[in-house]
Amino acid sequence: MKEVNIFIPGPVMGKMRARTVRNGNFTRTFTPQKNVIYENFVKEIFLDSGGERFPDETPLEMIITAYFEVPRSYSKKKTAAALKNEMWPVKKPDADNIAKIICDALNGIAYRDDTQIISLKVLKIYDRGSGVQVNIKELELPFT
Repeated sequence: MKEVNIFIPGPVMGKMRARTVRNGNFTRTFTPQKNVIYENFVKEIFLDSGGERFPDETPLEMIITAYFEVPRSYSKKKTAAALKNEMWPVKKPDADNIAKIICDALNGIAYRDDTQIISLKVLKIYDRGSGVQVNIKELELPFT
């Protein structure tokens, strides 16, 4: 069973909405530049890790763990609680937007299409640093 693990260092980023500009009869929709840069960064990390593309039509499971740096404004007691996972980073970006930017970035690179992902888990936790851990693996039937 094939499995791929990658770590994307740096601030956690979620997918932003596409922007639309209207000028008279002309309408243009574009992806924010920050999204493009981050998605290319994720692709580069996947390719540099030696990750190979999963076969087409293979059902996949993806687990994304987003690590958020504990805010410096937290007291020692609050920091300790956050690092023991007694507190959660209930803040932006939303878990679904984190998944969206990772899944879209790996489309056509790690798998043919993100429709192959049939099981997806996103976890947001505090840590001493920030980044995103991505684990992708083939699923075998029966699924449990």
